[in-house]
Amino acid sequence: MNKLIYFKFLAVLLTSLWGIQQASAYDFAKDGIYYVINGTNAYVTYKDTNYNSYSGTVNIPSTVTNNGTTYNVVQINPYAFKNCANLKRVVLPPTINYLMNYAFQNCTGLTDITLPANFYSCYNYVFDGCTNLKSIICLSPTPHNWNANNLPSTVLSNATLIVPQGKKAAYESVSGCLSSFSDIQEMDCDFAEDAIFYKDLGDNKASVTHALRFAEDYSGDITIPQTVTHGGTTYTVTTVGNEAFYDCHNLYSVVLPQTVNSISNYAFYYCNNLTNVNIPEGVQYINYCTFGACASLQDIIIPSSVTWIAQKAFSDCQNLTNITCRATTPPTCDNTNSFPSQAYTNATLNVSSKALSAYQTADVWKNFTNIVEIDLPVEAKRGDVNGDGQVTISDVTALIDYLLGGGSISTDAADVNLDNGVSISDVTTLIDYLLGGQWPATGRLDLWYLIGDNVGSQPWENNGQNSVGRGLLPLYPVGEFDSNGKGRLQYTGYFGANEAVMLIHNPGRFDDCWGYTPTGVFGFGGEDITAVSTGNDGYYSIMMYNNPDRFYFIPYTASTPISFNSINIVGPHSSWDVTNSEYNMTPLNPGKENHNWIFRDFTTASDTEIKIAANNRWEYNWGVEQFPWGRGERNGNNIPVEAGTYDVYFNDITGDFHFIKK
Repeated sequence: MNKLIYFKFLAVLLTSLWGIQQASAYDFAKDGIYYVINGTNAYVTYKDTNYNSYSGTVNIPSTVTNNGTTYNVVQINPYAFKNCANLKRVVLPPTINYLMNYAFQNCTGLTDITLPANFYSCYNYVFDGCTNLKSIICLSPTPHNWNANNLPSTVLSNATLIVPQGKKAAYESVSGCLSSFSDIQEMDCDFAEDAIFYKDLGDNKASVTHALRFAEDYSGDITIPQTVTHGGTTYTVTTVGNEAFYDCHNLYSVVLPQTVNSISNYAFYYCNNLTNVNIPEGVQYINYCTFGACASLQDIIIPSSVTWIAQKAFSDCQNLTNITCRATTPPTCDNTNSFPSQAYTNATLNVSSKALSAYQTADVWKNFTNIVEIDLPVEAKRGDVNGDGQVTISDVTALIDYLLGGGSISTDAADVNLDNGVSISDVTTLIDYLLGGQWPATGRLDLWYLIGDNVGSQPWENNGQNSVGRGLLPLYPVGEFDSNGKGRLQYTGYFGANEAVMLIHNPGRFDDCWGYTPTGVFGFGGEDITAVSTGNDGYYSIMMYNNPDRFYFIPYTASTPISFNSINIVGPHSSWDVTNSEYNMTPLNPGKENHNWIFRDFTTASDTEIKIAANNRWEYNWGVEQFPWGRGERNGNNIPVEAGTYDVYFNDITGDFHFIKK
């Protein structure tokens, strides 16, 4: 009997000690992450010795606060993620320097991991048993020696090691297992933050992209921020780039910010486990194969801003069963293969009660057999601060009340100056709009440039800005552009038989261009893009609705253009003397029939008006009351020009002109 009591006592004691051991595995927990404290630092650890403490996506912060004290998160402790078979994605902050022994042992669901630029070293067996790793992205420009036991041999053989640009040779020669990867590639993004990869679009704008094309470099659940700061510069995220998430089979959900207004071709193609993604209000086009082969996608909401849906936009989304389209005017669809064939009978199309009849009769949309009218919540309208559907002085009052600390408003509608915040400057912008009827002018245009055989005076020259107007011919802006400088661009001219041309986005680079993809279709990409051949000689128009993913290269079928000997700029600077050849423009294509012209460094000290004339005669002249770009009309009104110095471009077929300020 005494022995029985003893063993019961021992069992209770051991159980208590086990509980104490489990409780002491971490010092505190925050947002589902467990930490131990070491001075001013906090180390990520496990919950208890059952391990398997984490699943899904884990975003580790750079700092963490507990009981009023803030700690720097600098290390992943031994066994922290051991046996977390359902762990899909871990985002390491830039403060992490070390991964300790067995930190990710047997994380069989982990397919990719990004190591920050300041990361220094793995200890031993860090990724032991992580047999499904497909890509390891090292952002450090300096490779470090990893012991051979840190990675399974199958990973070294089958996975891709992605390293900074220009650092492949350094990683190939470093001691340890990193040099043992069979496939080491340099990343084709401009920078990365929080395991999200970006292209610098200029003007402090960024596009979400991939670390390496076709690499499975995203997984789990991802939230894209509105802004990202890198190297001291803060960028607004405006675009999801071409093939950004292509082939990311372990990607489950993506949240895009409202600053995104463009989602490119193949952006989410073959993300066959993607179940949730939002299309922000402001996106106008759903492009070619944007969501193609997203087999797990069941629900999608198309915002009211969408006006066009490309062919195969949702191809092979065989489980798409619920489509909500917020636009009161049905978006134009290229053809019925914009959606999978089974969607027309299996999916419910939800539309506004005001638009039901429009969808029932619209091309493509009318093929849906189950169109349902629902009450859709009203999207925020720019300036409609109080949500009454109008923009009036009462919205100014509501905005001022809000800034003074009272009232409830739509902050999206109140951010009228589009700076991602609500402040007194929005009041000023809103008042200016009510007084003048226009929102602030478009910022710097997002231009694209034509390059190719017999294009410009220096064909195929691409040496940066010095080549603009020589080997790089800017496409002409046509019509209205949005606040991000995006809209329709066009170039019309004569092309010889089988001339090869392509479009360049950034002068001096060929890693951001438009032409034929390796699969033989029009597309956007890097140095694997090849030029487009014109086939027969003749007149062609290149049109880009610059997402930059809606592109046309089509014959110009209007009447045969007139070939002019000269084009000149006429105005007060020439005493309106149309015969004055001092302001004659220079042909942009001197090697063939030319219809595009340039005048460099046109300068006016004060605001003025001009017209553009041909052959130094008034018989052919163009003008329109638009600036700095427009489509001149024959015998139209004068073009108003603001004081400044400009390079002036003109197309004598379309009448398009563009004053580019120096």
